[in-house]
Amino acid sequence: MAVIEAPVFTDEGLFVGFTSIVFRPEVLIGEIAGPAADGTPYQVMVLQTDGRVIYDTDPAQIGRMMFEDPLYTDHPDLLDTAQRVVSERYGTATYKFAADGGETVQKEITWTTTGLHGTEWRVAVIRAVE
Repeated sequence: MAVIEAPVFTDEGLFVGFTSIVFRPEVLIGEIAGPAADGTPYQVMVLQTDGRVIYDTDPAQIGRMMFEDPLYTDHPDLLDTAQRVVSERYGTATYKFAADGGETVQKEITWTTTGLHGTEWRVAVIRAVE
């Protein structure tokens, strides 16, 4: 869950309260990113700067912590790339990853940053490199 809050003022500048909205980022993002990626060779992932996956076109990835989850910890190339993603506001990198014990695949990731009220999310597009 995510929360956005904002103060509410009268026309004269008098504080009268605040408003807030609670939402699930994976639902909000998925409404746009899911259909955009369907039928393409691309995967979309959105990461918090602490490494939490808040959206992925693979729903099994949502909520995982990149730097702590056993799915990722045995893949130093992936972890090095993830560290770049959370540390750098934009970029492109390649890494190798074998999901679910399958064949190792070379992937390319390109990311940028979006944010609101001091919170940054890394928005990434990933594809397998032939």
